[in-house]
Amino acid sequence: MIQSTHSSVLKMFDKSKLERVYKVDENIGDAADSAIKDIKSFADSVVIGKKSVFPETSAFLVNSTNIVAKLKSFKLPVYVETFSNEFVSQAWDYYSDASIEINSFVIGAKVNGIITDFPKTANRYRSKFNLLCQHLLLEQGFWKIDITWFFLEQGLIITVCMNQLFPPC
Repeated sequence: MIQSTHSSVLKMFDKSKLERVYKVDENIGDAADSAIKDIKSFADSVVIGKKSVFPETSAFLVNSTNIVAKLKSFKLPVYVETFSNEFVSQAWDYYSDASIEINSFVIGAKVNGIITDFPKTANRYRSKFNLLCQHLLLEQGFWKIDITWFFLEQGLIITVCMNQLFPPC
């Protein structure tokens, strides 16, 4: 795997067996079809920032974008970076829980993978998710539970907390 923010670097590895990963170095919410076709000509997958998927305002999620679905519709796997355990790096909507944040991207946005500074946390999430799926398979009547456990609707927290954020009149 080779990653770059420059198409010229990735084009040099055109005949290589390495996966060419294009890193978008700014937050994007959408992309023109022609731009995605251009990326597809020199990259095998794409890395985008977390705020490209779930934009934030004052550390609150405000909505979600369709960029992941759009890139995947062109058969480009999408990876999101960079996940950290520190609560200051997470939106308030995740309740300072890295597993909730990861789940929002994996289940909610359906990304192909994440890039993290804390692989142990990602492995813990994967173990929790695998245990849940195994449990669902064993308990046939248990399928009614939504596997989007701890997936939060974007923009919900800010609407609830908005009045508390304003100074008293």
